[in-house]
Amino acid sequence: MHSTVTNDIGEYSKVRRVGNYTNEKRKYPKSSSSFTSLQTQLKEANCKMKEQETLQAEREEEALQIAAEHLMIVKYLSATDPNILAFLESQSIDPATADVQT
Repeated sequence: MHSTVTNDIGEYSKVRRVGNYTNEKRKYPKSSSSFTSLQTQLKEANCKMKEQETLQAEREEEALQIAAEHLMIVKYLSATDPNILAFLESQSIDPATADVQT
């Protein structure tokens, strides 16, 4: 936006950029302290998200390991003790659905 400026006697003298004299938004927000503050907060949030993703992946890996161990125990007991299948059925646990999905 441009504006004309008059001198003391009312003659037009120069054309000035109005943005230089008003509170319009800055063209280069990187120089703004609020922008850098938001940028820092965003970086911190991204770091926290990556940490959470890593922790979640570790938890999922641990859960898969435990499920695999349980399946191995059920298979062993099924092979060595024929009464285990009857017991599992009485406990509403289906060994076929206890399989680990990878």
